[in-house]
Amino acid sequence: MPECVSIRPQPGAEGFEAFAASEAALAPVRSILGGLFADAPPIALQTIEQNQCPVLDFVNANRSSAEPPVTLQLQTDGGTLKNGSAVTGQVAGVGDRSAALFLVNGAGGATNLKPWLARSSDGAVSFSVAVSLAEGAPRGQMILAVVTDEPLTKLDGVPNGVTARALVPFMQSQITATGQQAASALAYFRIED
Repeated sequence: MPECVSIRPQPGAEGFEAFAASEAALAPVRSILGGLFADAPPIALQTIEQNQCPVLDFVNANRSSAEPPVTLQLQTDGGTLKNGSAVTGQVAGVGDRSAALFLVNGAGGATNLKPWLARSSDGAVSFSVAVSLAEGAPRGQMILAVVTDEPLTKLDGVPNGVTARALVPFMQSQITATGQQAASALAYFRIED
């Protein structure tokens, strides 16, 4: 997979959803898919910032074939959210496993969403947290869900404001140290004024 690109079947729709830092980064994937299918499937591109690329590397390294699959759905208006309002969502397919969630902003800073998580009786994890951006800040935001069989307790102590470049290797080291496999899910939204 090319650098800073992640692609997956589009939830609830035909085709694929791709996360990439640019359309040019996605071109090799479009070419491969065009060669595999008579009619190239549609690809919905979510353009991210370079500072968010480590998250894509993590997602690509932690794909899981576990059933049920882990999915992350946001409740937004067409993928956008008004500045200062709450982003609300749900991670399904968690079951009795453990989930950690992080909001990764366009500058690459990560916020640990543990204080805003709630678990329902069916094992789904939901959250609602207000998101505000300063003037001129990058608008694209990502939420990363990491699901493991046992809790990665050291993730609970990850301070807000840590960069994705520091968070991703730390998460990967905790997964490796505990001998677990992780499933991950990713969602994208934009903040508008």
